[in-house]
Amino acid sequence: MSFNHLMKSSVIVLIAALLITALIIPLSSDNRSPSSLKIGPLVVEASSEPKCVELVLADRSLELNGARYSGVVELELGGETRSVMLDKIVKDGGVARVCFEKGVEREIESVRRVYQSIGLNVAFDKGVEGLDGRAIAERFRLHGISAIGVPTVSINLWLLDGNGTIYASTASVSSLHHYMLVKGLSYTAAFEESLRDPFAHLRSGLKVLIPSLKDLFPYLVRIDPPEFVKKAPGEVSIQGVAGSHVNTGCTFLLGDGCLFNYLNYPAQPPGFWRDRVRIVAKPSGVTDDQVYGQTWKAFIDLYGSIHLFDKSRYPTLESVRNRLNTVYASAAREGLQSMDEVVSKFANNVAFTGSVVLEWSPSMVPGSIFEFKKPFVISLGAFTASDPSFTVSFIYSHFTAGYMGSGVAYMGYVRYLREYYWVSTDMAQIRLSLVPNYVNEGVRYAALVIPVFMEYVEDKLMLTWHFSELTDSSTGVSYWVARPVAVVIPYYKILLISSRSQWGICYYNADGGLVAGNNCATSLNSILYNATSYLVPDTRIVYFQNYGEIPTYPYTVDYYNASRTNIVNIVADGAGLFAEAVNSLLGIVVDAACIASSPPDLLSACQLVADNAARKMVEVLSQSTSFAFSSTGFNTVSFMLTITRDSVSTTGPGIAIEKYSLFMTGGQGFTPLYVRYHVYPVGGGAGGCLPGDPGCEAP
Repeated sequence: MSFNHLMKSSVIVLIAALLITALIIPLSSDNRSPSSLKIGPLVVEASSEPKCVELVLADRSLELNGARYSGVVELELGGETRSVMLDKIVKDGGVARVCFEKGVEREIESVRRVYQSIGLNVAFDKGVEGLDGRAIAERFRLHGISAIGVPTVSINLWLLDGNGTIYASTASVSSLHHYMLVKGLSYTAAFEESLRDPFAHLRSGLKVLIPSLKDLFPYLVRIDPPEFVKKAPGEVSIQGVAGSHVNTGCTFLLGDGCLFNYLNYPAQPPGFWRDRVRIVAKPSGVTDDQVYGQTWKAFIDLYGSIHLFDKSRYPTLESVRNRLNTVYASAAREGLQSMDEVVSKFANNVAFTGSVVLEWSPSMVPGSIFEFKKPFVISLGAFTASDPSFTVSFIYSHFTAGYMGSGVAYMGYVRYLREYYWVSTDMAQIRLSLVPNYVNEGVRYAALVIPVFMEYVEDKLMLTWHFSELTDSSTGVSYWVARPVAVVIPYYKILLISSRSQWGICYYNADGGLVAGNNCATSLNSILYNATSYLVPDTRIVYFQNYGEIPTYPYTVDYYNASRTNIVNIVADGAGLFAEAVNSLLGIVVDAACIASSPPDLLSACQLVADNAARKMVEVLSQSTSFAFSSTGFNTVSFMLTITRDSVSTTGPGIAIEKYSLFMTGGQGFTPLYVRYHVYPVGGGAGGCLPGDPGCEAP
């Protein structure tokens, strides 16, 4: 059987039919929508203020079970972010208005580029003239396009309870929702109309009702801090706190004390900082080294140090967050900021007071398009020629008229969703058998590779604060402890996804060299490098069984579809931030020849040059930040992994299947897939080995 021959068994056909039925039926409803639309926990209505979002709190108490919560609403469109503290909305009567400018301009230009690629003009005020949405979808398909990114207002709620635990909920609104709201169209009709006019929701504006915490809570996801942050309170205790206003090295204090540089950044400004911070003007008596040194010191003080807030001055976490979101011209506000904005604040409000003018040199030309080869990989471990055969299969599918979201994720949760609409139906499968693939042909990896085209927006600072409490045993003074997780990242968004005819179904040997396939790179290594270099995976054993108990029919080991949870932003799969873009930003040099020739599991050895600051930033990024794909509403994506025993024999090693995953947030109800499933033998002996037997313990 050839590598590219799709399994035609009645079982797989039945599975596909069930998936199609389950996913398409909800889309075919003819029910007309009311004047408001519920998106997750939020109720959305049309407004009358173009390019603006009106936020309304249903309950201004911000209490749940007697506890008061604080928080921020962060909205994003086209890379432009706007943040409003919940307590400010309360003080302003429960209503706030946020408007966009640059983000709208970026989205107009992005959409124009995509539509022009299929020979259509699209205008902000009227969309596409002369064609309906169905004809536009067909034209995209004829040009090999499976999905397109669309202008999306991302609404991110970031809540904090009295103990410092973070809870998040993210929703997204696009033109599709506008046509269901304003015109009362069915989902299918609204989807088609939104392809014709993707800007309708921006022209009309939006009104978003945020429910009470009681109604909101079932939709919230707990955001757990990275491991290095969990250790930080111990570091504070080790340093010791002696009275109020303690300072162990910060020049620029945010509160009452500071444990300087808990991330151990180098004191001297690194090469990438000198390359990216551009000095436009400075007084004659100030040297370049002073500018770089002071601004780098400000970066470490604000984003790499632990800050203490005396509870007698800041009695609640709400008061601490208000301080962080306002001091130094909001340089320490949580969420996304452009690096151009950050260095401008450093020049005017932190390191200097306006005498210096700074700009950030972007790591790519804004608007640049690059191809990200999105991989799904099955790998086989150290089996032997005498082991009985089995087959593992991975099936991926999506169906037209659905939509998903994607964007930068923190601890496995997408914070900034941009929707993309599926305009075609595609399905593909990769499969590996011990015999003949592994034993006879030397295949160790099967890869499904989907070309995704991304558009670079700009370099961003993404900042998250985690909180705990500390009491100085010698003085009795109690503090809030604020620990930052800050990363400088290349910020990009999905422009379009290629259709099935351009997907790669590829098979590689142990060194990542191509054995067979269509639309394949000659080496798997560069694909894996870009997708996996800058994310430390969270591994999970999803299957562990003795050989004789593996079914002789395709048994589902793992699967995903959006119906598995009530969480709107349930992450399906993801990857690390695009490695080449990160390298360009941080000045990291790698050996391309080494990547091409090294086994996939040894790619980290190919890094040649990275200063200590870049290494530390990559370490922080790899433990916290990714790019993920998630459900947002009518999600028509599904995938599954199956295993089949190919032999009547029941003798053989135990089989373990390990799923590489994103770092998990609490409460999602699904473990996201991070690129790869790894299948390997465990133990051995007559009759196979059983889980828990000596020598056959689960990894």
